[in-house]
Amino acid sequence: MSDRKVIANVTVSMDGFTADPDGGMGWLVETALHEQTRAYMEGLYRGASTVLLGRNNYEGFHGFWPAVANDPYAHPRDRASATWLNDVEKVVPHGRLRRRTGRTPTWPRTLTPRFTP
Repeated sequence: MSDRKVIANVTVSMDGFTADPDGGMGWLVETALHEQTRAYMEGLYRGASTVLLGRNNYEGFHGFWPAVANDPYAHPRDRASATWLNDVEKVVPHGRLRRRTGRTPTWPRTLTPRFTP
């Protein structure tokens, strides 16, 4: 068995919240579009073989990133991130995603293991 490294990327505002009071995350999108953030994220995912996502992130990512990989107008680093996300193994806790959608995920290489507390 090979050793694997776990790297966590958690994004919150200075006051400790992820979303605004109405659940909006526009501030996060604005932050993500900065060149320094793109470079940082590229450094995180290069060489990673698996990404662990919660249901909300999975649904948001799946609704956005797959199309970016082939978008000629997208920033080159965004296309690279999208290609990586399309190709990488994605793990989403089973109950969360299937309970919400009622179906098997359609994004290739998505695993939905059953976790027992």
